[in-house]
Amino acid sequence: MRERPDKKGQGLRAFRTLIPYIKPHVSKIIGGSVALILINLLQLWLPRMIRAAIDLAVANKDAVQSIMRTLLPNFIHDALAPTIDKLMVDDNGTISLIFWIAVGMLGAGVFISVGRFFWRRWLAGSAIRVTADLRKNLLKHLQTLSYSFYNKQQVGDLMAHATNDLNAIMRAMMPGFVIIVDIVILGILAIVYMLTLRWPLTGMLTVYAIIPLVVMSFFIGYFGKLLHTRFRAVRDSFSAMTARVTENLSGIRVVKAYVQEEGETASFKEKSTDYVRKNISLIKIWGLFFPAIMFLSNLSLFLIMLLGGRMVILTQLTVGDFVAFQAYLGMLIWPMIAIGWVINLLQSGAASMGRINELLHTTPEIADGPDTLPLTEIEGSISFKNLTFQYPDTEHPALADISFDLGPGKILGIIGTVGSGKSTLVSLIPRLYEAPEGTLTVDGHTINKVPLKVLREAVGIVPQDTFLFSQTVAQNIAFGLKREVGQEEIEKAARIAGIHEEICKFSEGYETMLGERGVTVSGGQKQRLTIARAVLTDPRVLVLDDALSAVDSDTERAILTALKGMMQKRAVIIISARPRSLAFADEILVLDEGRIAEKGKHEELLKNDGLYALFARLQGIES
Repeated sequence: MRERPDKKGQGLRAFRTLIPYIKPHVSKIIGGSVALILINLLQLWLPRMIRAAIDLAVANKDAVQSIMRTLLPNFIHDALAPTIDKLMVDDNGTISLIFWIAVGMLGAGVFISVGRFFWRRWLAGSAIRVTADLRKNLLKHLQTLSYSFYNKQQVGDLMAHATNDLNAIMRAMMPGFVIIVDIVILGILAIVYMLTLRWPLTGMLTVYAIIPLVVMSFFIGYFGKLLHTRFRAVRDSFSAMTARVTENLSGIRVVKAYVQEEGETASFKEKSTDYVRKNISLIKIWGLFFPAIMFLSNLSLFLIMLLGGRMVILTQLTVGDFVAFQAYLGMLIWPMIAIGWVINLLQSGAASMGRINELLHTTPEIADGPDTLPLTEIEGSISFKNLTFQYPDTEHPALADISFDLGPGKILGIIGTVGSGKSTLVSLIPRLYEAPEGTLTVDGHTINKVPLKVLREAVGIVPQDTFLFSQTVAQNIAFGLKREVGQEEIEKAARIAGIHEEICKFSEGYETMLGERGVTVSGGQKQRLTIARAVLTDPRVLVLDDALSAVDSDTERAILTALKGMMQKRAVIIISARPRSLAFADEILVLDEGRIAEKGKHEELLKNDGLYALFARLQGIES
């Protein structure tokens, strides 16, 4: 069942889930953070060096000491005073100082470049690794959830969680963190330097410069929400369009068979038009967004040029002061822009983290309990005792009062009307759904006390709806095995399933790549490949759930005959719509509306002239 996190776990607190994922990368995150902070401090120092160089270029030699005191903290200046005096011995002292300032700026630039490489590598790399670990854990958790969970969830929604939501979390982690550091260090210290550059003149200048930037921050916050909404609409529209194309290509045979090419094209055109319309809606906001930001940024520069230039003319500020002030203003623009952006990043990331947490807090309905027995294998004796099973949110039982026994070496046949509960019955054996307490036992043990892993490894099911992966034929057959398997074993399983000769005719034999969901092979070939997969796992209980419906009667009979060799020590359940295919079964159950209408051997049931005999007559094979 799904357990929603409480309200205290919402908002930015949702990120607490990431703490275990972040811990292995703490050293790199700290290293990247230190590099980022040092780079920001160096960037704040550069305008002071530019200021000193410019003022040196326009000032006389007597002003050098004053400028150097402005450039350097007092304790550093005092330590370097003898060197400064030597540089001032002749008229070239000013030029020498400018040279060394340039060298210092070059060194700072090199350090900044190297530091940026490392902080990007450490911080971005850690964010990517944390997201990858979270994605792996999410997939692992999803695989533990019960069938009932997937009955209520769309695959597209889960894919969105594993892609869009995790990307939003990664953006909140890396860019969001970097922007916060920039806001705190570059933003705050840039304002401090602007205020104190030549107080109180630069203090007044700072106030005029910041007013447009504050307006810009609110502007970005407002339009950021609009952009977020429209980006999401574009993403949803793209997903719908992609899903339509995927469905169309997956069902291309049906489309062509029913001559629906024009209808599908029109449907795609509608999705495509919606995608274009939403993109244009987004572009309209973008079109207003950036010009407005540029206008407000330039308005700050205009005020600085107007007021600051006047102060330079009146010699209230030096040219170096003016240039340094502009440099700090340029540094301030980015943090002011980023305030609205980081809020959106954190909000989006927190919302996505909340959705991921909701999935991670979803507990499987079927899992090993505290009373699970320490079993490592099972023999395969199965017993149903007056079992009645009803799906959640349904009014009537899918199965009612089912009782039968099946042991190793025995074959049970099941036949029945559509919707009579045949697939439901066999789904209870590997605990795909939970049977009522005490109604189903395996080797004499209540089934919910048998370790889930042991049980499912011992039960091989070939379902009605076969599924093949976009891998080679050999890889699809060996899918259920954790051990390495040789080519001979794979071919042996394929021979039992009656598919070996056909595989050999494929372009690359067992190394032939199958299309998505096995689209490149026929329905009968899919079923037989899936049977080969089940045979190769060597299960203690083999279930064929109408697994030969897509092959003809002769092929089905040949496959079942080949399977007899491996059935001698295994419990086997065969569901089929063909009574003749169940003729060799030790017992046959005839289901009707979830109940056992008849039970017996093939010949006995034919003589009873009941529902089973009716099936036989409809198939035209009564004997």
